[in-house]
Amino acid sequence: MVHPPLYDPDATVALIGMRGVGKTTLGLIAATSLRRSFIDADSAFQTLHGPISAFVNNKGWAAFRDAESIILRKLFAEHPKGVVIACGGGVVEREENRELLKQFRDDGHPIVHVVRDKEETIRYLVDEAARPAWGEEIRHVWARRTPFFESLCTHTIVSLTAYPPPSSPQFLMKHVETAFVRLLRSIFGLASSHVPLIPGPRPPPVAGPSSGEYGGYGASESELGRGAKGPRTLFVAFNFPDLRIISGETIRKVAGGVDVIELRVDTFVQSMAETPPDSRRGSPDVAGKAVTRTIPSPHFVALCFGHLRRCSPLPILYTVRTTTQGGVFPDPYTEHPELMEEYLALVELGFKLGSEYIDLELGLPDEEIKRLLQLRGAATQCLGAAHDVIEGVWRWNSQEVMDKYLRAANLGFDIIKLVSRPAQFSSNLELLKFRERVTELSRNGTVPRTIPLLAINIGKGGQISRYLNPVFTPVTHPLLPGVAAPGQLTYAQTQQALFLSGLILEKTFFVPCSSVADTFSREAHSLGLPYTFIVEDRLPMRDIEPNFGGAFLGRSNALPTSSITNSTDDILPPARSSGWIDLVVPRCTEPDSYDTPPVPVGNAYKHTNVRVLALAEIITQNLSPINAVGVHTSALLVGLGAKDRAEVLEALSLVGARWVFLYACEEDPHPPPTAAASPSLSHPTPHHPPSTSTSAPAPSRAQTPQHLPYPLHAPLTTTRITSFSSPQLYARRPPTIIISSEGAPAFPEALFVSPTGGCAMDLSGSGSGGSGGGGGGKGELWKAIEGAVVGVGMGMGRRREGWQMLGPREVLGEVERQAFKALTGRRMG
Repeated sequence: MVHPPLYDPDATVALIGMRGVGKTTLGLIAATSLRRSFIDADSAFQTLHGPISAFVNNKGWAAFRDAESIILRKLFAEHPKGVVIACGGGVVEREENRELLKQFRDDGHPIVHVVRDKEETIRYLVDEAARPAWGEEIRHVWARRTPFFESLCTHTIVSLTAYPPPSSPQFLMKHVETAFVRLLRSIFGLASSHVPLIPGPRPPPVAGPSSGEYGGYGASESELGRGAKGPRTLFVAFNFPDLRIISGETIRKVAGGVDVIELRVDTFVQSMAETPPDSRRGSPDVAGKAVTRTIPSPHFVALCFGHLRRCSPLPILYTVRTTTQGGVFPDPYTEHPELMEEYLALVELGFKLGSEYIDLELGLPDEEIKRLLQLRGAATQCLGAAHDVIEGVWRWNSQEVMDKYLRAANLGFDIIKLVSRPAQFSSNLELLKFRERVTELSRNGTVPRTIPLLAINIGKGGQISRYLNPVFTPVTHPLLPGVAAPGQLTYAQTQQALFLSGLILEKTFFVPCSSVADTFSREAHSLGLPYTFIVEDRLPMRDIEPNFGGAFLGRSNALPTSSITNSTDDILPPARSSGWIDLVVPRCTEPDSYDTPPVPVGNAYKHTNVRVLALAEIITQNLSPINAVGVHTSALLVGLGAKDRAEVLEALSLVGARWVFLYACEEDPHPPPTAAASPSLSHPTPHHPPSTSTSAPAPSRAQTPQHLPYPLHAPLTTTRITSFSSPQLYARRPPTIIISSEGAPAFPEALFVSPTGGCAMDLSGSGSGGSGGGGGGKGELWKAIEGAVVGVGMGMGRRREGWQMLGPREVLGEVERQAFKALTGRRMG
């Protein structure tokens, strides 16, 4: 069920949080992503009154707060739309300012609380001398302000730097950029990471530049892989006591194959010595005193959530399960009513963090549930959950269970979860009949819409119900500290059971080489998928291959789109716009039943270009936050052949680049009609309408087509240049994306003078990028960045700071990941 956003798409965003948590950096990221202006309140103060330290030393903190209040009121009054405002860290100290923030929030503006690890922040503030001292211990200031931040904010973003630290310090905030852009675009309804849960035909995932399928900010499902994957979905429950200490590699292994990760907040165990005070626990404990608390603070939960976002792109199901429902959080309904406020605060935090899904217990009163459902907006879907924790109490054929379902449906939940503890095996058969009764309710109009249903029996005797359940089946993994509920199966076990039940089918895939076949086969085996990957060039035999699931052609075997003559075939945007095809899958049925696996439709196929998707992903992830794609972004393509040129242009349009300069690139053998009339041409794509002007301003929102899920949408415009000294190349910000190939000449120093660097990609067949090194000769771009001479003599050189150097090896690795996802519908671990 799609819900409208909570905010006007142009609503100004305010950032609040402690000094030193990164509000200015994140404000710039937000402004770039949303195509807005950025105002830093502290900078505005200094423009009017000079350095803050000098002002406080001369006039005192009271005078500073007076002036700060005037500036805040003016900023909110003059900029209700189209701006990102970073507020000063102490703005919440005054009641007057808190009232201003409350009114700003109530008027329909998001207020984002920026959270950072306390000890990391304190170390930064101790070393930072540009701002005035507070005159009191930092932890006391933190304790006083935290409740204000928590009560005023509508959303929370965790500012966790990269771990392990990247080679370039400019990438310390890359994961934060990814998470923050994802949060902003979801709350404004510009992109979605929700998983389709209802069988039958459905539109492709919502995606804009650097979001959804492209750029790592969203959707977990492959458009092409539906034919192999089918409509069934699964999640794995993360029940680690302290998720912060779990490595990214472990997180990715545990999440292998699943669609969603459940964050079991109630299983967290926190040491007070490692956390800041929060609004419900009073003053901090004495430093060094380790006090374990089984109810985690909002700050601790936010850090765990941020770490999960840092390590996995999958959607998150946020759950605070109480003991009455088989969880760990103490019963706030009857035994510990004094904990209800704390319980609800943790639940509400899930909305503030931008969780894609939130579990709400049906034990809550109707009015409380309705209040919480009003918080979801476009970013979040809510799952209404009820668990029978006493064996044999529920009967699936009883009116009691049906009443629970109808109550959840009438309250407006997006998904309904009912879990029973059966006393006998026949309960599994009763459950199947219950599911049929529920389906009939939506058919006859008793329930106005189809609501995805998660209904299972727990325990050993209920395992059959788990793998037959089609929506959000909970699974476990050997690396977890234990199963989250009795009878849970692993992902591989569920796939094997579904295969034996005839609910997923064998598939045979053609791949270009034995190394790809080995990699894909190992991945499929680890996930329990009944797939075979063969190297033979049998694409012409696809019509007679009984289990044909698709073909990954690779770069050398890619076909021009003009070779597709079957009128029933679909050529998807990455292939249609680039003119090249490197992956084919059968067009499959989209059954209205979960229990009917998709099967190929005649001799019709879908064609795409996964190299385009891989290039888009690599470019996005290798631009530092300061170079994040915006209306200013320009790229330089040098010496590319016709195929590389077409694929790179389409990738740049997907990530949202604005300007592209072409130098010494091979001409397109089939140029668009505008090419002959002008040296400048637009690159039209489904995401970017064509334009023929290199200097046309980005369209206003009123001019932007409504179907485009991106603000201030501007077309990608290409300009051919004849030399590196062309004035057009330097008229704007220097290119932050440079891509070259074998035909590239030597690069001049002037291209690399910017201290912010950028993303450089050498597609030369013998070029070597990244840290791999080795191999044959190096391309000219590699030489310009990795081997920049700074002295006389062989071997004396240095790497140009700020530039991420990539080569064919990195591109090939990402192409294979995209191909596996497109063929199978599952991500590689």
